[in-house]
Amino acid sequence: MSNKAIAEHDTAALVQSWTPDYHLVSSRNLQVAGRTENTRNIQTNFDAIPDVIYIRTPGSIDIYSDWKMAGETGTWVGRWTDRGDQIELRGTYFAKWHQVDGRWLIRAEIFVPLSCSGGAYCDKGPI
Repeated sequence: MSNKAIAEHDTAALVQSWTPDYHLVSSRNLQVAGRTENTRNIQTNFDAIPDVIYIRTPGSIDIYSDWKMAGETGTWVGRWTDRGDQIELRGTYFAKWHQVDGRWLIRAEIFVPLSCSGGAYCDKGPI
């Protein structure tokens, strides 16, 4: 669902998969806490970069049913245009899921960059 929501820049659909205390650590080490702040952050990203797309590809999901938690690991890719250059950023991610009131929601995500190609954006170090 989140890949589809991101592709459509549908912030309202995307945030439905987050807990109220959702925490993000981006590929550039930006940390954003809470659903409200993360909603603003992703909408700002969509508004500033109209062709941005991020795709997650799960590799494994491990569930601890006694505590209603799960860990998802996989790979991700981000693509967009920056000053005429096609940027492609790739890496690995970890998502912590928690079952709340019968629904699986993401409590935290960490994105680790492993490669960047396509333009000057890739020359900048993380914050």
